[in-house]
Amino acid sequence: MFRIIFLTTIFILNQSFAAEQSASDSSKIYYLKPYTITATGFAIPINESPSSIELITREQISRSNASTLADVLQNASSIFIKDYGTAGGLKTLSIRGTAAEHNLILINGSKINNFQNGLVDLSLMPVENIEKVEIVQGGNSALYGSDAIGGVVNILTTKSSDDRKINLSGTKGSFNYNKYQFGYSDRLPGQIGLTINYVNEYGDDNYKYRVIDSNPDKVGTKNRENAEYKRHNIYLSTDYDYDKTNLQLASSYTNSSRGIPGSLAFPSLKANQADKAISGQFIINNSSLNNINIKLSSNVYFSHQKYTDADWLINSFSKNLHYNINPQFDYTINQNIFIASGGEYAEGKLEGVDYISKIKRQQKSIYLTSNINYEIESDYFKKINLYPTLRYDKYSGFDGELIPKIGFNSTLHADIYFRTSYGINYRIPTLNDLYYIDGWGNLGNNKLKPEYSKAFDIGINKSFNIFGRLIIDGSYFKIDTRDKIIWMPTPMWTYSPVNIGKVSTKGYSLKLNWILNKYIQFEGNYTNTDSRKRNAAGDNDPTFDKQIVYTPKSITKLGLNLNYEFVSFNLYQQYVSERFADEANTKSLSPYSVISGNLSLNYKTNYGNYSAKFEMNNMLEKVYQVIADYPMPLRNYRFTLGMEY
Repeated sequence: MFRIIFLTTIFILNQSFAAEQSASDSSKIYYLKPYTITATGFAIPINESPSSIELITREQISRSNASTLADVLQNASSIFIKDYGTAGGLKTLSIRGTAAEHNLILINGSKINNFQNGLVDLSLMPVENIEKVEIVQGGNSALYGSDAIGGVVNILTTKSSDDRKINLSGTKGSFNYNKYQFGYSDRLPGQIGLTINYVNEYGDDNYKYRVIDSNPDKVGTKNRENAEYKRHNIYLSTDYDYDKTNLQLASSYTNSSRGIPGSLAFPSLKANQADKAISGQFIINNSSLNNINIKLSSNVYFSHQKYTDADWLINSFSKNLHYNINPQFDYTINQNIFIASGGEYAEGKLEGVDYISKIKRQQKSIYLTSNINYEIESDYFKKINLYPTLRYDKYSGFDGELIPKIGFNSTLHADIYFRTSYGINYRIPTLNDLYYIDGWGNLGNNKLKPEYSKAFDIGINKSFNIFGRLIIDGSYFKIDTRDKIIWMPTPMWTYSPVNIGKVSTKGYSLKLNWILNKYIQFEGNYTNTDSRKRNAAGDNDPTFDKQIVYTPKSITKLGLNLNYEFVSFNLYQQYVSERFADEANTKSLSPYSVISGNLSLNYKTNYGNYSAKFEMNNMLEKVYQVIADYPMPLRNYRFTLGMEY
């Protein structure tokens, strides 16, 4: 793997001087905006980050086929979306081969992973509430604590516009898909901003799928059953600016009901899941003191999930209440040294049918992070940034953890950015891992230990002026995990979690963004991941040195954007290699390559902006499964009409 990074580095260095020569013809160069990112704890330019960073802007979201957060993340580098087929079904993410509970999801910097299972269902957040998404790849427990082993996804929600805006849209599509949206944004008297979004989405999702079997009698086309769903989401945000103080309040309400069709092997024709969730967020920033910014954020999240299945006489529910408060102080000592320090208090409460009693968990944390930079005049370096970070966490029922990380970024001549980082990361067992118990005999394990990992990352970023603007970014990563928690089968045909030992994950990623001119843009990324169990449970352990379940060896994603006046055409391709469906790697799912795209018209008049968009997913009708026995839809369509004034 190091050889690939080395060759990429040599290529970049050799091309640097040629790129500088071509820069004189400024009429042919299309520069990207100097974006900054905040998921690193404070705002820094993306190129100066010690970790691999990806930013998905509102413009990128609008030109994709995205309807939910899961769709937004689908084309991002090093991310694999675990999709259970139906539009209303569960969707989680894996970053760099890690499990869903190893990745932290934030909204405006506040955690939304709950203490119950550590997961976030990406299908429940509509794109209308999202302004942009920041993705920090690699471990970040030194800044955010437990769960940030694989990476951090920070969703920045929409804010009020300076001028009044009202937007409406309606979508119809295959499988009786319907979506209706209303949005309002304005700046009220007294510098008070207001944003309201309402989304109603529903469909039958009874799509056709093809059965592939060695027995010719079983081959054919069938319809997915019990997959209907409906979702309502209301988002409200207000912000206020006064002198050097900014206040933001945001809340969201989601009401979702969906059929749970189950797998092809064990279909559920009467199972249903209802989710209700409400969240509230408070953020205040004050910079009235010289060189000091004070930030206080707080988030409250309540969810109620109910699962019923008349065939199996199941009537289950769970309630989660989670809240946190996070004060942070940013201090600029001088132009070369910046320090951010803060603390976090979080508390979660869980109750449900599958737990003996109400369960409570507390978290208390303090952290310190810094950016120390040096301007250098030498033959090689222009600037060096150091990012030391240290955090102390204490969860109820577990010993305290002191978690360090060090990051480095240097700006070389010819605008080459070199970065590397090393840190310790960990994950506390979820409340499900510890205390879950159901009528079938599945049982949590209150003797579990936390997972620990050591993460190393090294990468390089370079821009070229070649027929426009070309940006290339390469990374190598390595994550060594011990005491990984896995739910394993027991002799009684049930499941219980155990610490299995060691898992080693390593790989590399390459990303490029090529803006040829204002009409044509091409983007692509490739990720190679090798994730294996490294300890044997006995002399003949069939799972030793085998690829971790549902971890693709390679993923390739390509995108093409053509834009001329009011017409836009976008095409996306995703290739995912073979995945194993069992720990011994005896059962596998075939690779798949899926192409999707859209054609949109956006016409501006004195009376408002009008748009039409036609989307097509799985254009070539590929038969594939992301998860075993959960078939994906064949070719399907959506058509949207919208207006804004």
